[in-house]
Amino acid sequence: MNEHHDLADHLDSSFGDGPPLPPADARLRAGRRALRRRRLTVGAGAVAVVAVLGTAYTVLDDDSAPTGGGVDVAGTPTSTAAPSTSSAPTDAPTSAPATGSPRPSRDLHGSDVWLDADGSVLKARGVTVTQRIANPLASVPPNRSLGIAYSRDGEDYWALLEYDPTGGSASWDPARKSFATLQQWVDDMVALQTGEPGLRLVRFGDGETLLPRAGVEVLEQTGDVDLPDNFAGPGDRTAVAMVTYDGMRWFVLARELDGSPPQYLPTAGSVGGATIQEFLSYAADQYGSGEGLR
Repeated sequence: MNEHHDLADHLDSSFGDGPPLPPADARLRAGRRALRRRRLTVGAGAVAVVAVLGTAYTVLDDDSAPTGGGVDVAGTPTSTAAPSTSSAPTDAPTSAPATGSPRPSRDLHGSDVWLDADGSVLKARGVTVTQRIANPLASVPPNRSLGIAYSRDGEDYWALLEYDPTGGSASWDPARKSFATLQQWVDDMVALQTGEPGLRLVRFGDGETLLPRAGVEVLEQTGDVDLPDNFAGPGDRTAVAMVTYDGMRWFVLARELDGSPPQYLPTAGSVGGATIQEFLSYAADQYGSGEGLR
């Protein structure tokens, strides 16, 4: 038995059933979205290229095409390899070497986009890159990192890509799910990956009261938030506030689950709505679909 398959099977079996499931059609839509936004990490020893007839990707050069132009470099594969062990959308294109091409085979690993060793972006055919943020992880060569906005099939996404000589990673989310700009989303992702707290606008005071941090003004707040159980359970401390910070309006969902430090989840006002009630309706839809806000 391949040790990488053993690891993948072990990881798959380690997850519980989770909260009660929504209707089947909602689960299908949410599952597709959840797969697209997950963080994919690939190590050098665990990569297997999937060669599928007719699939293709393009190379987006880091200097020559900053807004999404690319060159097709894939065509009919010359060989077939073992299936990939990474979790990936079943409809995501995979890469294959072009017939007669001198370039080595390169793989998207189940992501729409991937950062290559030379700093170019590999992207599935039909993907258009519209914005970049250079080296958000302050990577030192030969490591590289890149934040990008891209669109595919009429939907917009944000991604944080990282390359290192032993593999790489891609994290992606639907655009404007919680943040108004790519820069805000990338800053939050960098904080998550580096163990920093991210954007902290409030903190719990007594009970379910939220207190503002420096530079923040609380406009309105309420405790005991009524959201699906995958946000918090009965008895967990929860609250929501509408605040202003640096000239911008934000909502913050706060929760303290049993035995865990408090979490503060920011959402830009332009995304969440005009009032706390509108925001809670938006958050209920996000958690009800299985997406959540982060």
